[in-house]
Order: sequence, then C-alpha cells, then structure tokens
Amino acid sequence: MPPREKKLDFNPLVVGGVLLAAAVIVLLAVSLMQIFRKNPYGPETRIDNIDLVDKNLPRDQKDQVFAQLYGILEDNVSEGTPPSSGALVREGTVDYGYDKELNIYAGNFIVDIPAIEQSYKVQLSWSPDKNNANLGGYPILITCAPKELRIYSGQTNCVNVLTQELSWNNAYQLDYTFGATSSQKIRGVLGEVMVDGEDGPAEFVATVDELSLKKLRDQPDLTYQYDIVFGDEKYKITTRVDTTYGRDYILIYVDGGGEKQGFVLTNDESRIEEFSAWLRGLSGRTDLEIKIEKLS
Repeated sequence: MPPREKKLDFNPLVVGGVLLAAAVIVLLAVSLMQIFRKNPYGPETRIDNIDLVDKNLPRDQKDQVFAQLYGILEDNVSEGTPPSSGALVREGTVDYGYDKELNIYAGNFIVDIPAIEQSYKVQLSWSPDKNNANLGGYPILITCAPKELRIYSGQTNCVNVLTQELSWNNAYQLDYTFGATSSQKIRGVLGEVMVDGEDGPAEFVATVDELSLKKLRDQPDLTYQYDIVFGDEKYKITTRVDTTYGRDYILIYVDGGGEKQGFVLTNDESRIEEFSAWLRGLSGRTDLEIKIEKLS
C-alpha cells in the first residue's frame, strides 16, 4: 500500500506573523538605505516637507535642491557647518504649478531653517520630459529670502553668491531661454551694470519682464530682447548666444538709464571684431564702448 500523503496544515497566525516580519524587514532596509544614501551632488541640507510643494518631484531634482541649499548655507553660516536636514517649506509661500503648454512644473517658495534661524527663496522648475527644450538647463536657483519675508531678526546679512548682490525674483525665465549656465553669466554682467560696484546697496530686487521676452527672427543664432526692471529704471536688454548655450560666445547690449553698453564674452579672439561690429550696428553708435571678457 502506497504511503498516505500528509496534508499541510497552515496556521493563519503563523502565516500572518511571517508576512508581518517580512514587511518590517523590507521597511527597515528601505529606511537604512535612505539614512546612509549619499547625495551625488555633494553635501546636502534636506527640506523635510518638500512634498508640500510637489509630491511627484523626482529624486534627482530633490538632490540638486538639497545640495544647492547646503552650498548657499556654507556662505551664510558663521560657525560650524550647515545642518544636514531640518529645513522646512513655509506654508502659504508656495507659488508653484504645471504649465501644460510647456510641459513644465515651475514656481517658487520660501524655506526656513530653524536650527540656524535663516530663510531662503527656492526657484524650481522641471519637466517629466528630460529632453524638454523649454527648460534650457536645470533652472534651480536658491537665494536669500527677500527682507520682507524673513522671519528671523538675526538674519540681517545674507550672501547671494549666484546672483552677485541681486535677488532676481524670476531668474528662471532667463534659464528657460538661454540655459542655466549662460543665464548665470548674463545675470552677472547685468548685476555689474545695475549695481555701481562697492557703492551699491547690499541687496536689490531685479525683475525679468516675462511679457517682453521675445526672439528676434531676423537675427542670427539665439537673439532675444527683454526688459529688466530694477529700482526706478527699466533696462532694455538684447542677448545673443550660440546654439550650444554660450559655449562659444555671449553678446549683451544694454540700453537704459540714458546709457548704452555692449559686452562680448568669448574665448575666440578672432571673432571679437565681428561681435563688436554687430553690437555697434545694433546700437546705431559707431563709438559704442564695448567691454570684452573671457567666457570661461
């Protein structure tokens, strides 16, 4: 007679216990991975509630925001090092949404860091399409919070390294147009024009007039005209770069405050004469003074 098969008896309590233990192990492993995970962009200051801005914000964008926040804190923390976490999005300051036509999530918000009693403004844009030409780079910019939005009395001085003494409240518009790297160089030049060297105030707010931003179809490469509003002055800017976002040259023509100025940023000395002629033709002045700087 063949042996009788034994019937397996599953105890629901035992099975439930095994499943619960497995779930706990998985959650523990995930938590440990998050704790010991390193930001690929360097040291970071995490914004604990960044999901308040965008629940679907990709990991890479978070890493870049956290790393850039740490970077600006390094220039503004007088003692010790910036905290690795504890930054918080201030509720009621989030101005952020999705542009269906451009397929871009964009906006800004204020971040407070209670541990060091400082506040900063974060401008953030990203697209589900990594090749979205409308972005023109990674438009992530963190600057000192405007004075009227600072809640800590001790934050009297604040250094904006990326914007050179200027708080551009919508600098991401230039990032969209020219790419983040070229935009930073353009803002640096415009900052020097608007703030009179060491005599200038510690902080001002300049605004890119988004409605004025337009491409000149009759000009070569990527040439745009737009207005920069700064204090009581409006500067009309014409900027031309090459199709590789400033790798070869950036030309800037500034018309405002009764003065006209031309700037050539290039590493190709053989084309300086050509670029200068273009700027003088644009201004209608053969005697236009042009400042020449190396692009790198």
